Amino acid sequence: MTSLDDQKKRELMHGWLARARGIDRELETLRRIGEQTRSTAAELTPDALKDFEAQLAGLIERLLTVKGAILNAISFLPNTKERDVLACYFVEGLTLEETAKKTYYSHKQTRRIKTAAMQHLVDLAEKGAFRCD
Repeated sequence: MTSLDDQKKRELMHGWLARARGIDRELETLRRIGEQTRSTAAELTPDALKDFEAQLAGLIERLLTVKGAILNAISFLPNTKERDVLACYFVEGLTLEETAKKTYYSHKQTRRIKTAAMQHLVDLAEKGAFRCD
């Protein structure tokens, strides 16, 4: 049986990693929005365009920072299988089924690897290997 602290740590880690799901897709969407805005820039005032571009650049920078932090945390895992599965799932935003196909594991094995990797990340975070705040 897991203690309440272990459950909270697991929830924190899962929430932190969940922020990384689909980051590449979000970045691409933001880039497309930026391109579309530039093509209609004539309709915007110069100040409004500058504000929007600054906001867009800030969002992209934050997403890249989160992605870097997630990849950093994943890099602490000693098991290559675990690193690969978490990178596919959390960074690339693939489903478990897509991750299984990409890594050539069964869906069931992929789920087991992901669960074990999550626990190992919680353990590493507890030992201070990296921060997840």
